[in-house]
Amino acid sequence: MSESTVDEYDDDRPRDLAAERAVLGAMLLSRDAIATADGLLNPDDFYRPAHGALFCALVGEWESDRPTDLVSLMAKLDWQGELAALGGPTILHTLYSESQWSPGLAEHWCGIVADHAARARLADLGARLRQLGTQSQADVGELYDRAREALDQAGTPHRQAARGTWVSDFMEEHLAAYDEPLTSGVLTGLPDLDEMLGGGRGVLPGQMIVVAARPGVGKSVFMTAWALRAAHGGHPAVIFSLEMSRPEVTNRLVAAQAQVRIDAIEGRRLDQTDRGKYLDAGKVVAELPLAIEDDFEASLSNVRATARAMARTDGLGIVFLDYLQLLDSTDGRAERDRRVAVDGFSRGMKLLAKELDMPVVVLSQLNRGIENRQDKTPQLSDLRESGALEQDAHIVLMLDRPDSRERDSPRAGELDVHVVKNRNGPKGVVTVAHRMHLGRVESLAPSWSY
Repeated sequence: MSESTVDEYDDDRPRDLAAERAVLGAMLLSRDAIATADGLLNPDDFYRPAHGALFCALVGEWESDRPTDLVSLMAKLDWQGELAALGGPTILHTLYSESQWSPGLAEHWCGIVADHAARARLADLGARLRQLGTQSQADVGELYDRAREALDQAGTPHRQAARGTWVSDFMEEHLAAYDEPLTSGVLTGLPDLDEMLGGGRGVLPGQMIVVAARPGVGKSVFMTAWALRAAHGGHPAVIFSLEMSRPEVTNRLVAAQAQVRIDAIEGRRLDQTDRGKYLDAGKVVAELPLAIEDDFEASLSNVRATARAMARTDGLGIVFLDYLQLLDSTDGRAERDRRVAVDGFSRGMKLLAKELDMPVVVLSQLNRGIENRQDKTPQLSDLRESGALEQDAHIVLMLDRPDSRERDSPRAGELDVHVVKNRNGPKGVVTVAHRMHLGRVESLAPSWSY
C-alpha cells in the first residue's frame, strides 16, 4: 500500500501513517496489543479517520470479550455495513499480513502515534490562538485565560499506560513518610476551627474555601480578620474586594489591629488615646505582606491574572475574594443566566487555587430562603445561584450570628461557624466570639493576639 493512497488529506498536520498501520496491525494480531493500545491512545489520535474507526472497532470487540481475529472482525464490520467505509477487505488484509507489525512493539508504535497527535493538536491550537487574538472582542485578560485553558486541553504528549503498583513496592517509603513534617497550611487563628479543618494546620495549599453568609452577618469581617492573621503568620495575602473600597478594607484591618471602633475611624471621631492606637496599628499593618485590589468591575480573568502576577513577582500565600457573585462577566450569554456565570466563576477560582498551589478563600451570599425557614441553620443548598460552589469547594464554612437576627439574644457576641463541607476532616459547628465593631473574630478562649 503506497503512502499516497492512504494520505488523501492535503495538509501539513504532523502524522506518521506507517506507525498508525503498525499499531492496527499489531492489534489485529494480538489481544495483548489491543490492551496496550487502549491504555495509550484515543481514537482521535489517528490522522486518518478510518484508522481511528478501526481502532474503536477493535477495542470495542476486545472490551466485549468477542473475537478480534481478522475473519471475525471483517464479518462483523461487513454485517454492520461499516467495512467499505474503513477501506474494504484489502486494507485489513494488508494490515494483517505486513510482518513488521510485531505485537511486542505495540507500545513503541503507540508512542509515535501519540507524539504526532500531540504535535497536531498544538498546531491546531496555534491556528485557534491566532483567530482568538485577531477576531475576538473579549478583554485581553480573558483571552489569556482562554489561551491557557486551550493549551491545557491540548493535553500531554501521550498517555501513560495505567499500571497498578504492588503495595510491597512502596510500603517502606510510605511508612517512612509518616515521620516527615506535614504540609503547612494557613491558620485562621481560631484554634478549634483550625483543628477541624486541617488537624491544626488550618487550610492547605490548593484548596478552595467558601465562606458564606447572609448580608450583615459578618463574612467580610471574618475575611479581613483572617487575612490579617495570615499576614502576621508570614503568609502574604491579597484581598480582591468587589464590595468595599480600599480605604474601607484598610480601616477594618487597622481597627482590628488597634482594637478601636471602625465607625469612629471612618467618622474621624477618635479620642487622643484611640488616635495613638490607630497610628501605631497603621504602622504595623503597613509592614505586613498584605495587598488590596478594589476594582469593582473586576472579571474572573482580571482576578486570576493579578493573582498569577503577584505570585510570580511578590510571592503569595493566600487569596481572598469578596465576593463571588459580584464578579463581572464579559460573556453576554452568561450574564443572561447568572447561574451559568457563577458556576464558571467557581470553577475558575478552584483552578486558580490548584494552579498557584495555595488556599483561595471565596466569599459568597446565601439565598434569602433561609430567612423564611423556622430553622435558621444554614445548609449547603442555601448557596446562592450556584450548585458548582458546593461541588468545587474543598471546604464550605457558613456563618450564623444569633444577634444579627435578635439584638437581645442571650448569645450576643457569638458567631457560629458551620463547617458543612470538609474533604479532609469532620463537619460540625465551631462557636467563636465576634466584635464586629472592632473588625475582630476571636476564639472564645483567646490563645492568639494581633
